[in-house]
Amino acid sequence: MKNYLCGLILIFATPFLLQSQGDVGDPLYLITMVQLEDGAADAYIDLMQTYMENVRARDGHNFPDFTYATDDNVIYHSEQISSMADIDVLNASSDKDREFMGDKWPDLMNQWLSIADNTYDFVIEANLDLSYSATGEHALSTEEALYQRWIFFDFDMEDYGTVMELAAQMKQMQTEKGATMSNNVYFNVFGAPAGQIIIHQFAKDAADMERRQELNRELMAGDEVEAWDEKVQQILGDPSAVRTGRLLPAYSEAIQASKEK
Repeated sequence: MKNYLCGLILIFATPFLLQSQGDVGDPLYLITMVQLEDGAADAYIDLMQTYMENVRARDGHNFPDFTYATDDNVIYHSEQISSMADIDVLNASSDKDREFMGDKWPDLMNQWLSIADNTYDFVIEANLDLSYSATGEHALSTEEALYQRWIFFDFDMEDYGTVMELAAQMKQMQTEKGATMSNNVYFNVFGAPAGQIIIHQFAKDAADMERRQELNRELMAGDEVEAWDEKVQQILGDPSAVRTGRLLPAYSEAIQASKEK
């Protein structure tokens, strides 16, 4: 849970800073992952609502750009940053948020701690060169694409170049075959594990996701794709995690800001 939410000391497991994966303009995101007790998502969301109501009046308050709730009791908070130095700026703003709450903060923090099993931060970088959009534009979470799917693959750093080649080959095949499933490609650049690629997909709902996947399976059939799949299995194996969930627009500042324009 990010400092603006609970003030926990965040411990980075096996910190590793990679060189920039894509172009200079590729966005960085600070991700806070909160593992909740079973069935605690609604309680957590209620606490977020209370927190935001209490500090929204403070000039410069610090809320996440995007908030997601997964089907396996995980909350993701995502905030775009321009550099690692921005993390200190965000933490300082979070301290001011908590000071603004005054005596209400300790009780709220204790409630958070009672339902959060674990929390940690990591930083990911979007690779726009490797991401694929069926519309030709870099895809972002929107209220029209509430359903989310994250596929995590861990790899040995010695295979980094091969992983980049595999991702580039996939985008080329998607482009040539007119794939209908857009996906963003991210690399973990700070946090554990050192080598991790994340595929992020969007849809209106679970049924829409399944429909898109089925259509993609038909479009992406053929010997070339099968050979690519075999190479992926050799280098990456099965995903280390696959999570599905939903965007929470009311707790996503980027969504709320877009409505005000």
